[in-house]
Amino acid sequence: MRIARITAYPLRCALKQPFAYSQKWFRYRTALLVNIPIAGGEAEFTRYGFRSLIAQAAVDILQPDLCSAGGISEGLKIAALARAWSTRVTPHVWGAGVAIAAALHFIAALPDQPPSLNPASALLELDRIENPLREELLGAPLQIADSCAHVPQGPGLGIEVNEDALAAYRFG
Repeated sequence: MRIARITAYPLRCALKQPFAYSQKWFRYRTALLVNIPIAGGEAEFTRYGFRSLIAQAAVDILQPDLCSAGGISEGLKIAALARAWSTRVTPHVWGAGVAIAAALHFIAALPDQPPSLNPASALLELDRIENPLREELLGAPLQIADSCAHVPQGPGLGIEVNEDALAAYRFG
């Protein structure tokens, strides 16, 4: 099994979604077979979709996509469930700068993971491939440098949407 060979190396990483979304039984079996964290959940919706992943210990790191899992409020409910079961949460983020801004605020609102005097650093999944939905839709770029992302300040998500860039994607 290829996954087993990966575990022979001392890596600080996680296997991201190493299974089909429909194969929930395989998630649990995979988690038992490898000694590196399994991350997943980007295609689950609301806390009810995440409940079985948490209760079955199918993943070590939950990755709710805030844009499809119900927003920041629902993400915090998912995180509360995860915390009760000592499961880490790192939001899945892909695409628009608005989604990244929401994820940064979500991460800032999370309690320490795991709860301890020495919690692990919060992680942000960030795709750096050129993406006009990320770069052009925001009035000002997000502040990301030296492996550190700053939470946007100001009302709401702390960003302004570039209406002219948004118009280019309008239908009809």
